[in-house]
Amino acid sequence: MKSRPGIGAVFAIDLKRLFPEGGFLRHFVSVSGSMIAAQVVSVVSSPLNSRLYKPEDYGLMALFGAVSAVLSVLATMRYEMAIPVAEDDCEAAHLLVLSFVLLGALTAIVALISLFWGSKLVPMLTDDLRMVQYLWFLPVSLFGCSMYAVLSSWATRKSDFRTLSVSRVVQSVNGSCVTVGLGFLRSGILGMIIGGIVGQSSGVLGLLRNSVSDVRALPGRITFAGVYRAARRHRRYPIYTVWNTLFNSVSSYMPTLILVSQFGPRETGYFSLSQRILLLPTVLIAGAMAPVFYSRAKKAHEEGRLGELAQKVACSIAGVNAFFLLFLVAFGPDAFSFVFGEQWRRAGVYSSLLTPWLFVNFIVTPLATLPYVLERQREDLIFNMVLTVLRFGSLLIGSLYCSDLLAVGLFGIVSAIYMMVYLRWLMSLVSADFTQVLRQMARELIILAPPVAACRAVHLLEGAHVRLTMAAITIVALWALRRNLMFLRMKVLA
Repeated sequence: MKSRPGIGAVFAIDLKRLFPEGGFLRHFVSVSGSMIAAQVVSVVSSPLNSRLYKPEDYGLMALFGAVSAVLSVLATMRYEMAIPVAEDDCEAAHLLVLSFVLLGALTAIVALISLFWGSKLVPMLTDDLRMVQYLWFLPVSLFGCSMYAVLSSWATRKSDFRTLSVSRVVQSVNGSCVTVGLGFLRSGILGMIIGGIVGQSSGVLGLLRNSVSDVRALPGRITFAGVYRAARRHRRYPIYTVWNTLFNSVSSYMPTLILVSQFGPRETGYFSLSQRILLLPTVLIAGAMAPVFYSRAKKAHEEGRLGELAQKVACSIAGVNAFFLLFLVAFGPDAFSFVFGEQWRRAGVYSSLLTPWLFVNFIVTPLATLPYVLERQREDLIFNMVLTVLRFGSLLIGSLYCSDLLAVGLFGIVSAIYMMVYLRWLMSLVSADFTQVLRQMARELIILAPPVAACRAVHLLEGAHVRLTMAAITIVALWALRRNLMFLRMKVLA
């Protein structure tokens, strides 16, 4: 007589059906799970850091991070972007070596510049000359961040999302622990810089070990001629993509550079914290989908299914962060004041002004790799040049009127309008239905607006207790989360 399978066996079968081996959803859950864990650590440590560090410290750290991020674009001339889409593993391995060589050369150049000309360059960015003594950390940060990006591209090619996921958790835990620990020692901006470097560099060893093992298992050897052929074959990346990414990076960090020079480190710190909180849904969901989508896009394009894949991804996340958007519009200043301390209330005002941009950017993030897959980097470069000019103009108007709120507000509006046009272009590249995405975004906003408005009404009632407001918000948030998770699973599994 055959024994009946137990509950555990039945459950295991269901999991295999829902998350098939090598399936999109399985890889997405693997990456997003690690990102959720990493961001939980970051979110838990944020209220501590906001009390251990001053807004000025956040502002200077944002400036340091902006310079490092802009330089990292040039570190490998974006050849690491070609690794996941290379014709074969041999070509990808030569691109990996090429990226390492370019990274080492730029790191040495930045170290020399920081050593001999740092004291002359810092006053061009900020009046706070404390940055001069910390500038020698810049090449260390550049090397760690860029090395992780290169190795992540190799892991994405090999679909090694498990190692990639573990590395992200290690990054968050190590970086947060060091930042909080040094904060208790009253280290100031130094603690944030060291914590950021530790966070960026953590996880590199695991990825490096796997990549070395993969390269050694390949037939043949790495040769100079092979590196040259790979560099020539993917020359579009240094010719177009590097400038494309540079403009994108400059436009993203432009508020930091202008705010710190026109209004000071305090306002820059407000912007830095508000942007970090606003990017949470993008990092957790859209950011988790991006590497999985990129790793599958080339094959889908060859099979004529890229439009279908892009449509599915866009519609599955359109409106997912609608509750987060509406919540910050209604409760931004109060929420920041409650969580991070009263000194951060203005950061909540910034977040309310920036939410339209982040709402659209959430959908664009996983699809932004389409121009690389389709080799449309030239048109993508033009888009990013236009965005840089528009953002600079919006921030310039705010600085001319000596209003940081006007600068941030115009930046948010201009960025939102641009992102909508850019999303329309991305969808047209693969003949996907843009209006369907718009309908899904509008539907989620219309459904969630009344309950969020009701929460705001409860909060404004005379004599209303904070606990009553928190209870109402929690109920609506849990309902929105359950609804969006069900919709996300339904779309991805469809």
